[in-house]
Amino acid sequence: MKSRLFIAAFLALALPISVQAQPTYKPAAPADFKVPAADLEKWATRIKKLCPSEGWTVSVENNDVLIVRGKPVGFSTQRVNAHWGTIRSRVPLPEGIYQIRLRFGPPMSLDKYEELKATNRVAEIAKDDLLRKYKLDEIYGHVFVLTDEEKANLMAYNEEAKKLTFHRLPLLYTPDYSITKYNLWSLLEYLNSRDKNIDTECKAVEASIAKFFGNFDPIGYAEKKMEKN
Repeated sequence: MKSRLFIAAFLALALPISVQAQPTYKPAAPADFKVPAADLEKWATRIKKLCPSEGWTVSVENNDVLIVRGKPVGFSTQRVNAHWGTIRSRVPLPEGIYQIRLRFGPPMSLDKYEELKATNRVAEIAKDDLLRKYKLDEIYGHVFVLTDEEKANLMAYNEEAKKLTFHRLPLLYTPDYSITKYNLWSLLEYLNSRDKNIDTECKAVEASIAKFFGNFDPIGYAEKKMEKN
C-alpha cells in the first residue's frame, strides 16, 4: 500500500493524472463457488514444499492459497513520462512484502479458455479504438491527461469504456480446479533488492509454482516474464 501511495504522489508531482475507469471484468469463478477446506489445505501443503524451508509462510483464505516471504524485499517502480505515456527509468521504492495469491476456481477446459481469451482480444481492440478516437495515451491501465481538452476526452472515453466487458482468466490449473494468480504489488513495481540473492529466491519460488501446475498459456506467460524483467 505504501508503495502505491508513493507512486501516486510521485506521478502527481510530475503532471496531472487521471486513472481511467476500468472496463467491466467478469471474475473467473462465480461468487458462490467454494473449494472444500480440506482440499485447499492439501494444495497449501504441496505448495509449501516449493518454498524455502525458512522465512516463508503458506496459508489458506477463502478459496485462496497465500504465499508470503516473511522478511521485506526491495522494489523499484517505473518512472513514467506521463504526458507521452512512455517509461523513462526505474525509481527505488521502500521495502515491501513479497506475496503471491493463488485463487482456486472451478475447472475450465482449454477450449473455453481460448474462447474467452478471443473475446477479451475483441474487447481490447475496441478499447484501443476508443483511445485513438479520443486521442488519449494509456500505460499500465492509466490514462494521463494535461489539457482541459484531454480531460474532457477522458470523461467521454470513460463513459464508453464502461460498456466493454473482459473476462478475468485463470493462468494455471489442476485436474479439478482453475487457478487465477495475483502478484500483490503494482504493475509498475519490480523486484529490486540490494541483495540479488533475495530477488533470485523470490523468482525461484514463482517459477516453481508455474512449473508445478498446468499452464493455460505457457508461451504468453513466458513473454510476460520477459517483458517484466
